[in-house]
Amino acid sequence: MRNRDIESIIREALTAPVTIRDGRKWIRVSAFEAMCRKRVGRALKGDHHAIVGTFELAKMIGLLAKPAQDLSKLSIEELEQLQRLIEKTSPGPE
Repeated sequence: MRNRDIESIIREALTAPVTIRDGRKWIRVSAFEAMCRKRVGRALKGDHHAIVGTFELAKMIGLLAKPAQDLSKLSIEELEQLQRLIEKTSPGPE
Protein backbone atom coordinates (compact mmCIF):
# COMPACT_ATOMS: atom_id res chain seq x y z
CA MET A 1 0.00 0.00 0.00
CA ARG A 2 1.42 3.41 -0.93
CA ASN A 3 1.92 6.17 1.65
CA ARG A 4 -0.51 8.40 -0.21
CA ASP A 5 -3.22 5.78 0.22
CA ILE A 6 -2.61 5.69 3.98
CA GLU A 7 -2.66 9.48 4.15
CA SER A 8 -5.98 9.59 2.28
CA ILE A 9 -7.50 6.97 4.55
CA ILE A 10 -6.41 8.82 7.70
CA ARG A 11 -7.56 12.20 6.34
CA GLU A 12 -10.95 10.77 5.38
CA ALA A 13 -11.39 9.08 8.76
CA LEU A 14 -10.47 12.20 10.76
CA THR A 15 -12.60 14.58 8.71
CA ALA A 16 -15.68 12.35 8.56
CA PRO A 17 -18.70 13.98 10.23
CA VAL A 18 -19.95 12.39 13.45
CA THR A 19 -22.77 13.32 15.78
CA ILE A 20 -21.92 13.90 19.44
CA ARG A 21 -23.74 15.15 22.47
CA ASP A 22 -22.91 18.67 23.64
CA GLY A 23 -24.78 19.21 26.88
CA ARG A 24 -28.43 18.61 26.07
CA LYS A 25 -28.13 18.89 22.30
CA TRP A 26 -26.58 16.81 19.55
CA ILE A 27 -24.09 18.43 17.18
CA ARG A 28 -22.19 17.31 14.07
CA VAL A 29 -18.43 17.75 14.13
CA SER A 30 -15.45 16.07 12.48
CA ALA A 31 -14.22 12.84 14.01
CA PHE A 32 -10.99 14.65 14.93
CA GLU A 33 -12.88 17.39 16.80
CA ALA A 34 -14.90 14.74 18.62
CA MET A 35 -11.67 13.02 19.68
CA CYS A 36 -10.17 16.33 20.85
CA ARG A 37 -13.27 17.15 22.88
CA LYS A 38 -13.18 13.70 24.47
CA ARG A 39 -9.50 14.05 25.36
CA VAL A 40 -10.01 17.50 26.87
CA GLY A 41 -12.96 16.16 28.87
CA ARG A 42 -10.82 13.33 30.25
CA ALA A 43 -8.02 15.80 31.02
CA LEU A 44 -10.43 17.99 32.98
CA LYS A 45 -11.37 14.94 35.05
CA GLY A 46 -7.71 14.42 35.96
CA ASP A 47 -6.63 11.72 33.49
CA HIS A 48 -2.84 12.14 33.45
CA HIS A 49 -2.35 10.72 29.95
CA ALA A 50 -5.10 12.97 28.57
CA ILE A 51 -3.55 16.00 30.27
CA VAL A 52 -0.12 15.27 28.78
CA GLY A 53 -1.60 14.54 25.36
CA THR A 54 -3.68 17.71 25.39
CA PHE A 55 -0.66 19.84 26.26
CA GLU A 56 1.43 18.14 23.57
CA LEU A 57 -1.26 18.82 20.98
CA ALA A 58 -1.63 22.44 22.12
CA LYS A 59 2.13 22.88 21.88
CA MET A 60 2.26 21.34 18.38
CA ILE A 61 -0.34 23.75 17.04
CA GLY A 62 1.22 26.80 18.71
CA LEU A 63 -1.26 27.44 21.51
CA LEU A 64 1.55 27.38 24.05
CA ALA A 65 3.95 29.54 22.07
CA LYS A 66 5.76 32.29 23.88
CA PRO A 67 4.00 35.65 23.73
CA ALA A 68 5.21 38.10 21.11
CA GLN A 69 8.24 40.13 22.08
CA ASP A 70 7.98 43.89 22.64
CA LEU A 71 9.87 45.30 19.66
CA SER A 72 9.05 48.92 20.43
CA LYS A 73 12.43 49.40 22.13
CA LEU A 74 14.37 48.53 18.96
CA SER A 75 15.66 51.16 16.58
CA ILE A 76 14.71 51.18 12.89
CA GLU A 77 18.14 49.77 12.05
CA GLU A 78 17.73 46.97 14.61
CA LEU A 79 14.27 46.12 13.27
CA GLU A 80 15.64 45.96 9.73
CA GLN A 81 18.48 43.70 10.87
CA LEU A 82 16.00 41.46 12.72
CA GLN A 83 13.85 41.23 9.58
CA ARG A 84 16.88 40.20 7.51
CA LEU A 85 17.77 37.50 10.08
CA ILE A 86 14.22 36.15 10.12
CA GLU A 87 14.11 36.02 6.32
CA LYS A 88 17.52 34.30 6.24
CA THR A 89 16.49 31.58 8.69
CA SER A 90 12.93 31.02 7.43
CA PRO A 91 12.31 27.96 5.27
CA GLY A 92 11.85 28.71 1.59
CA PRO A 93 8.78 27.75 -0.44
CA GLU A 94 8.21 24.02 -0.64
